[in-house]
Amino acid sequence: MVNDEGGSPEVVVEVPRPHPDPGRPPRLLAIRPLLWLVLAEGLANVAMWLFFVAAEGDAAFRFAASPAQFGVFMAAYSAAFLVTSPLAGMVADRWSPKRLLLLTAAGTLVPLAVAAVAPSIGWLYVSSTLYGAAQAVSWPAQGALIPLLVPGHRLVQANGVMGLAWQVPLVFGPALAAALVRTVGSDGPYVAAAAALVLALPLYAAIPDRRSERRPGERFLADLAGGFREAWRRPALRGVFVVAAAAYLLLGVAITLEAVYVREVLRRGQDFLGILWSLNGAGAVLGSLALARMRGGAGREPLLVAAGLAGGGIGYVLYVGTASPVVAAAGSFLFGAGFTFFSSPAEALIQRVAEQPGKVTSVYAMLGEGGPLGTALVIAAAGALVAVQPWLVWSAAAFAVLGGVALVVARRVRAPQAAART
Repeated sequence: MVNDEGGSPEVVVEVPRPHPDPGRPPRLLAIRPLLWLVLAEGLANVAMWLFFVAAEGDAAFRFAASPAQFGVFMAAYSAAFLVTSPLAGMVADRWSPKRLLLLTAAGTLVPLAVAAVAPSIGWLYVSSTLYGAAQAVSWPAQGALIPLLVPGHRLVQANGVMGLAWQVPLVFGPALAAALVRTVGSDGPYVAAAAALVLALPLYAAIPDRRSERRPGERFLADLAGGFREAWRRPALRGVFVVAAAAYLLLGVAITLEAVYVREVLRRGQDFLGILWSLNGAGAVLGSLALARMRGGAGREPLLVAAGLAGGGIGYVLYVGTASPVVAAAGSFLFGAGFTFFSSPAEALIQRVAEQPGKVTSVYAMLGEGGPLGTALVIAAAGALVAVQPWLVWSAAAFAVLGGVALVVARRVRAPQAAART
């Protein structure tokens, strides 16, 4: 596959077989390796949402965590992610993305066990660190594997389908966690998460071990800089990465303070936190279904990213700018739908344009955690000075403005290109 900016060809060991009827390409989930990946990632993400609802609920309602303590909890996750992600991206491009995913699913059982027996919030910090490291391996491994399973012109659709493996569990995982907490106790979600990971292992194992061709003469430190260098020298990637860095920094406020917002502003319990997350997931599923049915998405990724930011920003403002649980629920749904149009096309752009998508995906993943890490550290340092809702409202307003500016720029940049092709 040759990238669209004149880069060298990307050579892989195996290429998906063409469909017998070239006029009617197969449905994406008829590609069996992709189907196994979607199902396995779906179970792994059920486990992740079960973990986070349970762990954040324990922190907020069992250990009465302050905003500063939530800042430490989220900073531990993000810091571990940032440290691990570059190494994981290099290994994914040089070794086996399938085996990385398999090992990660098995290793994630450890932080679940730590959280389940945690006698204090300090042990939740440890569990959050371990889970962040595990997720840092999963993201670039998936980014390196998808373009080895589907043709390049269908990557936007493929990432829309993979988005469902992230968002459908967000609909059911938090609701299941809330139900388990009510019926079984605080340990119930951890046990269910472990069961989901065990079920995912044979599905990961069924995926063919496809790998990118190794490039001779590369060294570890050169690989580390390579992902950053490639992301910066390609204008299409650079623009999306700059916008993503700002978006994730603003989003980090909600990630850090969400549980405290539910407790102190909405005055609801752990079960309502699960409901809000489920509604966010329902909106995200709607967005992913739209992307999965979209044809001709290749080349339009920056416009889709900007539109997602603008729509998601409106939902973000509704979500955190109220004391009404009903309005917050509607905002959570809209934010989930919009944010999908930001995240999935951005990953599709990386996979279509980058010569080594595993490395570049790891850089993108670092942006996704670097922003929340910076925000969490600021909130942790501010401690008792943090007033929850003003932080959330200002971050949501800035997020909406960022989306509007990105949408205007994307439309202006794209217009002459479209005219030239015509």
